[in-house]
Amino acid sequence: DGSMDVSPDVLELCEGADVLIHDAQYTNEEFARKSHWGHSTVDYAVEVAAAAQVRSLVLFHHDPEHDDATVDGLLASARERASRLGVAEVIAAEEGLTLSLPERHLTRR
Repeated sequence: DGSMDVSPDVLELCEGADVLIHDAQYTNEEFARKSHWGHSTVDYAVEVAAAAQVRSLVLFHHDPEHDDATVDGLLASARERASRLGVAEVIAAEEGLTLSLPERHLTRR
């Protein structure tokens, strides 16, 4: 429906994560036409990251019709929005991207 409301179930899933990898295929305008396709907007991914207080957001599943310049523009917009909402880092996934995470002790809830 294009809402930026983040479900409590979504928050529970990713709250406080160091890294959130989130589908971010559409602009808001594209979503208005394709909401039934099962993908998210870049803005919604940022909203989830902010609401869940994650440190880093990785945008992935880019629309195949978007060229590199479009993805770069979406990333710049996402970073600006994220900065206002307190998300420390936003990157766009790309072929060959590798993420290194610090080793931590795992605990179960």
